[in-house]
This record gives sequence, C-alpha cells and structure tokens, in this order.
Amino acid sequence: MKQEKFGEVKKKRNKSMLLFVGMFLCVMLSVAFFSACNAVKKYGDGGKEEMAESPASSREEASEGSVNSQEEKAVKGNKNSMERYLEVTDQEKITKEHATEAACFSREMSEEELARYQDFQDRYEEDGLAPEEEIEIVDKMEDSDREVEHPVFEIWNHEYFLPKRTLTDEDLLQMVDFQYKLLAAQMQRNEEKRKAVLSSPHKVEEDEAMEIAGYAIEKMFGVDASSMDKEILFNGVASYLVFLGEKSESTAYTVMIAVETGRVEGIDDHVNEFGMENAVEINQEFEQLYSANYKKAKTILEDILGSDMKMVSSGCQYWTDIGGKEMPKGEPGIIHYYFQMEDGMVYHIKYFVDKNSFHALSEEEKKYSAYRTKEELEKEGAQKAGDKFIVPLTGAEKEAYRNENLQWIVVPME
Repeated sequence: MKQEKFGEVKKKRNKSMLLFVGMFLCVMLSVAFFSACNAVKKYGDGGKEEMAESPASSREEASEGSVNSQEEKAVKGNKNSMERYLEVTDQEKITKEHATEAACFSREMSEEELARYQDFQDRYEEDGLAPEEEIEIVDKMEDSDREVEHPVFEIWNHEYFLPKRTLTDEDLLQMVDFQYKLLAAQMQRNEEKRKAVLSSPHKVEEDEAMEIAGYAIEKMFGVDASSMDKEILFNGVASYLVFLGEKSESTAYTVMIAVETGRVEGIDDHVNEFGMENAVEINQEFEQLYSANYKKAKTILEDILGSDMKMVSSGCQYWTDIGGKEMPKGEPGIIHYYFQMEDGMVYHIKYFVDKNSFHALSEEEKKYSAYRTKEELEKEGAQKAGDKFIVPLTGAEKEAYRNENLQWIVVPME
C-alpha cells in the first residue's frame, strides 16, 4: 500500500514538475499576460460566450520557426520596443491592487466583438495577420474620462481602454497582436538569459545540483535525503528543478537551484494549503511562537546559503481578523518570514501554525515581494500598533481569499 501511495505522490509530483517549469518561464509575464476569458468574466455575465485561450496556452507546442517569427514581430519595425513590452510586467509600474490580476476592459465587449476577436486569435499566426498600427501602451491614463478613439493599454491598472463605438477589425487585431508580442518579447529575453547561463564558466553540473538540493532538504525539514529518489530537470532558462522523494513515504520535495551559481532559489514540500480547523488566538504564547520560529527560520537559511547569507533586514507577517484577536478558522494559518539580502533579493519562508512546521522557501526580487522594511512602512503611512504595523489587504487579496475581515500584522525583526 505504501508503494502505491508513493506512486500517487509521484504522479502528482510529475504534474507539479510541468506546472513548476511553466510557472517559472512565465513568472514575469504572468502578472500581465492574461486569458481573455478571465477578463471578460470580470466585467461580463456568465451567459456571455467565452473567448479562446490566450496565446500562451494555445501555443505551447509551437515550432522554433514560429517562435522566431513572433520574436521578429516584437522587435522589428514597431513603435513599441521589446523593452516597452517588458515594462507591462514591471511591478513598479502596476498598482498593487492589480499586480496579480488578469487585465480588464473599460467596457464589456459585445458577443459580436468577442466572436471576431476569437476568430483573429485563431488565425493570427497561421494567416500572418497584422494590424496597420500597434496598440498604444501608456504607463497611466492621466485623464481616464477622456474618450479614446482606439484601444489603449494602461500598464498601471492593467486595463484596456476601449472606444465606446463598435470595435473595428483593426482595433481587435491590435489587441491580439499585443498579446503575441508581449509573449514574444518575454521569450526572447528568456532565450538571452538561457544562453548566458549555459555559457557561464561557473555553471553548476547536475550531480552537484542534486547534492545541494539534498542538503537543503535536510536542513529545512530535518530529514535524511541520502536514500531519496532524485530527478533533475533544466527549466530551459536559468535553473535546475530537483525532485526528491522516498518510495516508502508519501512526502515529495522540489528544490530550485540556479544553474550559474548553485544558489538555492526555492524549496517546496508539496503540502496543500488547507484552511485551519480551529482559530488561533493572538496572545503572548503566539508571539513567543513567531519569535522562536523566526530564529529557526534564520538558522535554516544560514545553513542553506552559507557565505551567501548577507542579510540587511528581516521581518514577519501574518493574517488576523480586523480586531487583531485571532487567526480565523478556515484561513491558511501561515506566518511569513522575510530576509532581505545585500544584493536586493528576499528569501521568503512559510511556517504553518496548525502543522507546526515550515512549508516552503522562495527567493524573490524585492520589488516583487510582499516584504516591506520598517522604513518603507513608515513612509507609506501604515498604522502602528506598538512595534507592529497593521496593513489592509489589497483588492487582489480580498478577491482571492473572499474575506474582507482580514488584515496583515507586519513585524520588523532585524
């Protein structure tokens, strides 16, 4: 029975492998590149015809020649440069309320417009379609009440501003063309990064990467990785994904390692984030818990990073109800620990309160991280409660967790 159970875990792990690769390849793109279906659902009703899948999903098996063709469209003869397309994914240019949401429309599209849009999506690449002009991309619509004469994409709110009239074929083609060129620009940037990594004289080989992964798992979870089955996969850009698991156990781990440096970029034990069965009271005992586990998290990170552990600041945060009295029943019950490094990267470690264990570790660029230093919180005017800060959930967080009766408690540590 145990081997059958492991087989099930391995199947899930293999699925996670594909998801992990896809997520990494599109991590910068995902915040902006959307499925039109989600965008329509945001403004339309359930009876509307859904748009086709976004080009990102419908072109997973595109040929190399097709990719090159799209890259050329993204950089040749256009008023929007590749860098301009990549700015669409720049978190510093996107309002926090929409940083993780799909793009939206200033008005609902008609069924007839949706049908023509889908047709252009289906035929864009095969028929070599192209608009006469590229879509206008703006950082922010200074006057959102002005009447637009043609589609405009606003980076700040991730929104298409559409003319009130019926969209022409040119309008719709500009929108489809925008999606493809956004993807092509990201693919080209990833290819440049991949070539640089693979040609590096400091490149870490697969055997060494698996050793690093085993060591990281042992330090974070206190397990013996020497007898675990190990599989390794290059994600196609800059990292190895190492998958570890015991045949006699139901636990599986994934470790992401930078090919160029051997630095651990992420660890996951594939634990589902189920909600807590009971509420957790915020009291002195809880404060002792997050303080003690902060020290454990820091020690784990010091062991894993070694000489790379050059920390400049740190903190932790967790959800409570609006009154700050408890972590509500049904919520994940996670304490988030953040460690900012000298190079601007942030390590994020999750601790599950009800499971009494650490769950995942990830390396994040500071500008994409939820971590804020004490100085940044004070500058933003965050409400203080003693040595802590109270931070409301963003619009995206409220929508994701469907609970407006939550707030963040943020505690600067070092």
